[in-house]
Amino acid sequence: MTTADPTAAPRIGAPPLHIISGLPFEVRGIRRALPPKTYRTSFSGADNERARLLAEAAADAGPSGLVSFGLAGGLDPALPPGSLILPVQVIDTDGTTFEVSPLWRATLETAARHTGLPIVSGTIATASKILATPEDKARAFAANKACAVDMESGAVARAAQAHDVPFAVLRAVGDPAMRTIPEVAQRAVGPDGRIQVVSLLQGLVAEPAAIGGLIDLGRETRQATRALRRAARELLPALLRLFGAL
Repeated sequence: MTTADPTAAPRIGAPPLHIISGLPFEVRGIRRALPPKTYRTSFSGADNERARLLAEAAADAGPSGLVSFGLAGGLDPALPPGSLILPVQVIDTDGTTFEVSPLWRATLETAARHTGLPIVSGTIATASKILATPEDKARAFAANKACAVDMESGAVARAAQAHDVPFAVLRAVGDPAMRTIPEVAQRAVGPDGRIQVVSLLQGLVAEPAAIGGLIDLGRETRQATRALRRAARELLPALLRLFGAL
């Protein structure tokens, strides 16, 4: 396999960046940060297999590279909600480790340093299902010492390697290590990543005790999305400058 050129122009017709996330609301800040024709987005919901299919299709379309962007679950108990993760490596569900493209990561790290945006390095893990309880997260942290977990980054890393394109990961902790994600919230995520409001309300009627946890989760998610908006505005344009797209 040849070494990917992290500054290569995209294939004709493909935008420079293809951004893969779980939920559409996670990438809202990107619309204000990047010109429309410079990126494309795909959403996998809470479905690891769908993330793999989307990442493969995205890489095959010929962008300059892939970005895994959005929320993550905290594994390191020291990380509060809103912590920005810019990992050095990704651990996929089968234990395979992928190194994030060095130039792309260094570019984002330099932009963060220049803007004063604090970031966390280390490793991010990928899970095949939501780690919904503190016990689930503690077991994952003990197993791999990853600082956070999501359901897309492993798929992005694997597809990028298979198609010889660079990739980066930029995530914000939405649910910290000690937070339980209520089942009603998990069930409300549709296959396209959109929140199914009717399902959520029906779940709360059936399980009113979940309201408190849902309120806490909502507050932490807002902290994370604010961090993502700032990261999109202050960091992602630096990637476009690598290949003269901005």
